[in-house]
Amino acid sequence: MANVNKLIFAILHHEASLSENYLHLEPSKQFDIAKLKGWSDDKLDLGGATMCGVTLRSYAAYCSSKGLGTPTKVDLKNISFEHWLDILKTMYWDKCKADLIDNQSIANLIVDWYYNSGNWSAKRVQRLLGLSEDGIVGNKTITAINEAEQIKLFNDIKKSRIEFVSDICKRNSSQKRFFNGWLKRINYFTI
Repeated sequence: MANVNKLIFAILHHEASLSENYLHLEPSKQFDIAKLKGWSDDKLDLGGATMCGVTLRSYAAYCSSKGLGTPTKVDLKNISFEHWLDILKTMYWDKCKADLIDNQSIANLIVDWYYNSGNWSAKRVQRLLGLSEDGIVGNKTITAINEAEQIKLFNDIKKSRIEFVSDICKRNSSQKRFFNGWLKRINYFTI
């Protein structure tokens, strides 16, 4: 079964240019280093202000669910590893039921897509599997993922994700500046 801890470095690597020299460190230490470069508040980024990939909108939803009040950009800049990881786990990993996915590489690819684009990833994977595209990962989706030919499914998901970001750029030319980074991130994942 897949494990969320095996996705942490990949996210920090892409969200904060964390070097592979830090692979040997425990995730909380990787996060501390990533936070030095992980802040973004690019006016053209449709996600808005982010710290290591967590948007202010996602952090606000998380804080609201925990009774923590409404966070500011300063709060987001100072997000703890514990909150960041809990957001990754509860709002993305668990929504994809990734603990039930047999193949770590497929789980990583799906969850990373969900982390960046929401339930479009689930809908696109469901489409690839010939399932109803409701965006809710349930038992049918998990069974179909695990029973599919794994290399083909992985490659199909990657191709679909590339098409997805290409479509974003076609619809909104301001997003073209992010395309090469998105492509690099997608191609980082291997089976």
